[in-house]
Amino acid sequence: MAKRIKKNNSNHLKDPKKRVILASLNLALEKKWNEVSLGNIAKSANIPLIEVRKLFHSKIAILEALNRQIDTEVLANAATISSNGTIRDQLFELLMLRFDALTREKKAITKIICCTISRDPIASFIGLKNSKVSMKLILEAAGISTKTPLGQLKVNGLLAVYMNTIFTWLKDDTPDLTKTMADLDKNL
Repeated sequence: MAKRIKKNNSNHLKDPKKRVILASLNLALEKKWNEVSLGNIAKSANIPLIEVRKLFHSKIAILEALNRQIDTEVLANAATISSNGTIRDQLFELLMLRFDALTREKKAITKIICCTISRDPIASFIGLKNSKVSMKLILEAAGISTKTPLGQLKVNGLLAVYMNTIFTWLKDDTPDLTKTMADLDKNL
């Protein structure tokens, strides 16, 4: 599997957007996601609510920023993947980079997903839309065009693979994501 570039955590403390995202994830561990408010997040991040509101108009906007942060990390690490392998191998590696990035905050993300799916269909729809954007980026990182109707079908196909695999990832308690890798391999 590709080597992951280590992130500098000191930047999280300086960047108010990253502080808000981190505070949101920490609060998701403490209480149900639907009970977390922007005020709670502002207090936890030690940033005035008005400033948080300027950065993010809602909790959904915070989750969208988290998704973009994950996308950025995956794309930054995409160069570590060999282009000599098959497209399938490249997609496998890129998706595993995504699961690796998500795993750092797995407990919080799991709680957010479980609460959102059961209680907030609008947030679920937006999360699905954001996942589709992420799959488009992964295909493009693998050199696959997504601009044609066939390309859009490929995006939707990869989204189906990802969504099917994420449910395995949510329950995967192996340290190296063995179950997730096996399911992803089967789904691809």
